[in-house]
This record gives sequence, C-alpha cells and structure tokens, in this order.
Amino acid sequence: MDIARFWSSVQVGGPSQCWPWKKRTVPFGHGEVKIDGKAMMAHRVAYELAFGGVPDGMLVRHSCDTPSCCNPKHLLTGTHYDNARDRVIRQRGAIGENAGRAKLTDEKVLAIRASSESREVLAARHGVSIHNITAIRQRKTWKHLPG
Repeated sequence: MDIARFWSSVQVGGPSQCWPWKKRTVPFGHGEVKIDGKAMMAHRVAYELAFGGVPDGMLVRHSCDTPSCCNPKHLLTGTHYDNARDRVIRQRGAIGENAGRAKLTDEKVLAIRASSESREVLAARHGVSIHNITAIRQRKTWKHLPG
C-alpha cells in the first residue's frame, strides 16, 4: 500500500481537528479505500497506519462522531456494543418518530403521558399495545422527550 497516496486523500488539519476523507464515501459517510482490490474503511486504515493492527473482534470507533474523520487522535478501538452505546449516547441513531417503524409522533407521546385515560383506550386509539402505553408513561421508551 502506498502510504503517501493514502494520506493525500485525507484533508489533514491540526492535531485536534477532524481530518475528513476526501474521496469515495459509503452511505453512512465513512470513507472507503481499495487496498489490493479489497474495499476497506478509510478510518480503519488510518488507525492501522498509526497504531498497528486492530485486535480481533474489535472495530475502530470515532471519538469525534464524524464518520469520514481519519485523524488517528480521534480513533479508538471498541466492540460493537461500545459503538452502539456511543450511537445512543450521542443520539445518532433513529429515535422517537424518526425510527423507521414508529407509529407515534413526539406530540402523541406527550399527549399519552398527559392523559388520564386508561391504557386500553389509548392503545386502541393510537394502534399500539397496552405494553407500549405503559412503557411510555413509565418513561422506559421515548426517553429523549422532556417530562
């Protein structure tokens, strides 16, 4: 692999800045580079160039939350669980009404929480289960909403 060619495809900035990949990206914004005919994530290659191989079963995560970033200071290894936890903490996943199969809106959830009607009535009105109404009222779901 031509290391100089790889880094010429990265917009290298200051030590604390994000260094975005300048070439092809995949739909979620990660840079993609071909090495020996194999597609690889650019941030993973940047990590390997800076720190060596990635341990088995681990992936390369971004501390900066910028998918195209290749700054080694912004990259760290972790498990799929670590990566999923990052996504939840940073609210980058599909939450609330933006989730693909959500039947409710934020407005309806707030109305459910404020309502004194029974779970059964609310469930029938909104086309969800009684369990969902309970989870909403107990704030086990739709946690991103206030109150």
